[in-house]
Amino acid sequence: VEFQNNEPENLFEHLPNQKLKDEFTVLNPYEREIENVPILSEYGTNTAQIETRPKGQTHVEGGWPAAIDNTDLDDKTKYRKKAEREEGYFLTCRDLFDRHVEKYLKQNNAIDIFEEYFLEQTVDVSSGPPSAKTVTVFQDPSPVKRTVANLSWLPDAKKLAIAYCNMKFQGTIGGMTVKSHIWDVTNP
Repeated sequence: VEFQNNEPENLFEHLPNQKLKDEFTVLNPYEREIENVPILSEYGTNTAQIETRPKGQTHVEGGWPAAIDNTDLDDKTKYRKKAEREEGYFLTCRDLFDRHVEKYLKQNNAIDIFEEYFLEQTVDVSSGPPSAKTVTVFQDPSPVKRTVANLSWLPDAKKLAIAYCNMKFQGTIGGMTVKSHIWDVTNP
């Protein structure tokens, strides 16, 4: 496509309609106010005041009694076995089963669990059975052994950030550091 300079060319001319022009009345300018906001009303009431106070609760694991240390597996196992020996435990479990679980079990009676639904799809198992191997072991250099609380991969997937914690609630051990570590996966 090539553009060139041309003289203006009139393609269409629309002349005014004289009949309509004669019907037009020129008015002096005037102002008019209109309101397009809906009319609303507001009411106020006085209600009885309720005295409130803020109260917090930390919920970490289960609803264990205060005498049970939720980080100690032996304490939890002893308490659980004691609760299971109580005479009302079996009745409560059976009642829960009768009211809730049986309804959901009956919903699956119409499904043939051995039917193959996707016959046209083939599964590629040529890569062999799944396997895993240890490539690198990252050890906490702290003299006091700590539990890993969180792992986080950096976006380049070459570094791993590890945060450690003490499993005893608000427990501190002398010589235990609070440092976390960032490990280079390619160069441990």
